[in-house]
Amino acid sequence: MALPLPIQNGNYQIFPFFTGTDNGCPNGATFLLPPQFTYGTTPQPIVVQIKLLWLGGSQSYTPPANTDFTFATVHDPNQPSGPPTQANTLVQITLNAANMWKCAAAARAQLMANFTAFLQAIESTLELASPPLLIPGATYRIGQAIADWLPAPPLETLFYRFSLSPGLAAGTTPYVDIRPGMQLRLDTQVSQYISPQSPLDGYVSNNSQRIIVGSVPSANGRRLVGFDPFLSTIKSPTITGPASSPIVAGGTIDLQPTAGARTYWRLFYPPSISAPTTPGDLAIADNVVLVGAATLAYLNAATTSYPNIGSGGTPPTIAVVFLGRAIAVPEIPVTIVQNPVNAISALQYVPIGTTIANVVERFSPLLLDKSQLQTIMVTRRMSGEIVTSSSVSVAPSLGPPSALPAIPSSVWDVPLISGDVVTVSPATS
Repeated sequence: MALPLPIQNGNYQIFPFFTGTDNGCPNGATFLLPPQFTYGTTPQPIVVQIKLLWLGGSQSYTPPANTDFTFATVHDPNQPSGPPTQANTLVQITLNAANMWKCAAAARAQLMANFTAFLQAIESTLELASPPLLIPGATYRIGQAIADWLPAPPLETLFYRFSLSPGLAAGTTPYVDIRPGMQLRLDTQVSQYISPQSPLDGYVSNNSQRIIVGSVPSANGRRLVGFDPFLSTIKSPTITGPASSPIVAGGTIDLQPTAGARTYWRLFYPPSISAPTTPGDLAIADNVVLVGAATLAYLNAATTSYPNIGSGGTPPTIAVVFLGRAIAVPEIPVTIVQNPVNAISALQYVPIGTTIANVVERFSPLLLDKSQLQTIMVTRRMSGEIVTSSSVSVAPSLGPPSALPAIPSSVWDVPLISGDVVTVSPATS
């Protein structure tokens, strides 16, 4: 029997039958599809229009473009005609159908590479132009708007949201961006000494420290990433002593102010870490490391050359490792509502990679009965430029009744993003 084709329904669809226009997944794969799209044998692009980003007036420019993404400016039909201004000009991003509707691994990899290159080109040629053609921070806004629309396998959606590379493919490194609104959890260890040659000598678990990640203004209007709002506000104490590369951090204070004044931060995980019974070292290749860079170009260059980070840019690219065999985990805010009748809700920070399944499992077994979808679990996602409503549902789309007799557990493995609201009512059967 032929697998069902996706049809837009105004909500995010967790669609387990996706084969791709290339038939790259002939047995069907789970994809997260946007609320609005047109699918068919002829690939269809998606057009995203964003207000209030354009500063360039009538100035000519070379629009960034590649096979997957195209930049343009158009007049806002809801505004009076006249010369282009910030008020009457829309930034129009076209998500071309070259790869986004394909399912094969090579096509997905090319789409991610083109996404990275497209944003870097927008920042370098438009946002950082002299004079600037886009408002400060426009590149990030455009990237998140694209992430709202791109159809993708669940794990891949975290690449467009947070630049997450899981490092599972050969030759790749695990990394993720640290962005305002997150918390950075540091799980530290201390070294204990029992006696000479004791098997209990070594690093043991200590406590966790959570650093609030926010943003601070800069002289040119761009937002810089700050670690802890208070320490980002005051003139922090100068750290005395000889400089080191990478910077060695004992705590939050070592990220301020010299290390903290960067537009971008990326967290890298090494291929291996020293055993707890060995002294270890402070090399970038052997520790979790935070890399700060002034632009996407320098951040991407550091990523390509990792663990040889380099020091280009103004201010220069820097690398920070933490003492104490530390592990760093970025966390994002989501709202979890238990039993909506009594409205028991809580804002929680969860690690990036937390899925709908991880939340539902706190209260109930994963759902199998399709009739319970709307009564047991509801997930809503804030919409950026995608629709006019404040949020849209994220729910499985399981096709006609004959397609699947029960809900496959894989459809719940959709990662949450910042601002998601998950409502769970304990199952009664």
